[in-house]
Amino acid sequence: FFLSHLFFSFPPYTKLLGGKCLTYIGTEGYVERLRKEKYPLCRVALADKIHNTRNIVMDYRRLGDEVWKRFKANKEDQLQYHRALVDAFREAQAPRYLVDVLDSLVSELELAM
Repeated sequence: FFLSHLFFSFPPYTKLLGGKCLTYIGTEGYVERLRKEKYPLCRVALADKIHNTRNIVMDYRRLGDEVWKRFKANKEDQLQYHRALVDAFREAQAPRYLVDVLDSLVSELELAM
C-alpha cells in the first residue's frame, strides 16, 4: 500500500530508486537529475520511460494525433521532452541497447510528426 500511495500521491515527480525517495521539480529538473545520476541509479526511470513511450507509440498507431490530447503539454513539447530523456540516459551511461530502444520509439513518434 505505501509504495502505490507514494506513486499516486506524487506523480511524476517522485521515483523510488535504490530504496531512496528522489523528488524532481518539473520536467527540466527531472531530465537534469537523470543526466547527473549515473547508471544504475537511473535504471528504474529508464525502464519506466521505455514502458511509457512504448505505450504512447502503440496508442499513436491506433488513435493518431488524438493520443496527444491526454497530455497537458502539446505534441512538440512532449517530443522535445522525450528526446531530452534519450540524451540524458546516454549521458548517464545507461546500457546502449536500452537507450537505443527508447531512441527508436521516440524517433517513430518524431517521424509521425
